[in-house]
Amino acid sequence: MKVTVGGETITLLQAVKQVGGAGRVANLWKSVADASTLSRRSRYDPYGGGPAVRDPEQEVAKAQVTAQEAIELTKAASKRARALRAAIQTGNSQPMDIDINPALLVL
Repeated sequence: MKVTVGGETITLLQAVKQVGGAGRVANLWKSVADASTLSRRSRYDPYGGGPAVRDPEQEVAKAQVTAQEAIELTKAASKRARALRAAIQTGNSQPMDIDINPALLVL
């Protein structure tokens, strides 16, 4: 069975295999976007409530993705995950004809 996701035709099996990863990617970008847009961050926040060290002579990593970029990437990843879920729902609702050997149906 073939389904269409974002203009691309893939098998239902491929959509099922990709939906989990797409959801995880969306959640990861969401956590990055949330951490970079929070106005009040806890000092225990693992995504950067400020540098973890107080020594000004130590090098601290700078953010590689801006808050706006993280928000845009979150939207794109969420859109892909939603499209995969919708395609799976559409594919699962389609009737299929399968040939089954009647001997296999005996209990």
